[in-house]
Amino acid sequence: MFGIKKPIIAMLYLPPSLGHKNHYGLNRSLQEINEDLEIIMDAGFDSCLCENEKDSPYLIKATSESISSLSIYTKEVLDNSTIPIGFNFLLNDPCISLTIAKSSGAEYIRTDYFSDEMKRENDDLIMSINPREVINHRHKLKADDIKIYADVQVKHAKLIKKRPFLESAIQTLQDGADGLIISGEWTGKAPGLDQLKSLKSQDITKPIIIGSGFNSENCHELLEFSDGAIVGTAILTNGRVDREKAFRLVDSLPTT
Repeated sequence: MFGIKKPIIAMLYLPPSLGHKNHYGLNRSLQEINEDLEIIMDAGFDSCLCENEKDSPYLIKATSESISSLSIYTKEVLDNSTIPIGFNFLLNDPCISLTIAKSSGAEYIRTDYFSDEMKRENDDLIMSINPREVINHRHKLKADDIKIYADVQVKHAKLIKKRPFLESAIQTLQDGADGLIISGEWTGKAPGLDQLKSLKSQDITKPIIIGSGFNSENCHELLEFSDGAIVGTAILTNGRVDREKAFRLVDSLPTT
């Protein structure tokens, strides 16, 4: 990823979108974005993943209002960033993530759902993606250079049809994902080392990225069995990037 051996990707929670009850206007939104981005870059993260976390309760599919404002937000990040940028639309619309990435200049997307049909634990919503449609949409956009990093049996959801974790991971790659994101059972919880070791034993050549629970205490151990990490909880306070936490995390990383 990005020509960096084991990149550490900082989460940037974008402000509420246009049409959301908490939307507080473009000027304030762009100011917050640039404040958080500045800390991420100053701390030395390798990339930044933009996500509409503050649009809760999330939509399954994007609206014209959310697409418009999230495209503006992400473009603002790109225009002021010196590091690669990614995008993830919550809750379940990787085609829109690709569209926003293409229009803004982002290099990759994250999709929480890809190969496995799953039911969310807190609202019983069924999350179902057709991976072929996502790949075809990327080709239609002439965006084949935009990478798709997909979660495997993502947190806060259960499989509709149970199957082993490793089987899901292999299927995700066969369906066209450019890398795997492995999370724990909930936000802030790290994945089990057994899962990571099982993937490494398969001699997988595409990136295996930690998707949750990565922090200054477990970073050395987790990076031994992965190819990078996405960091959210460990560097955020009330949904904003915390300078002290961000610098502490980067300072704790392995030096080789």
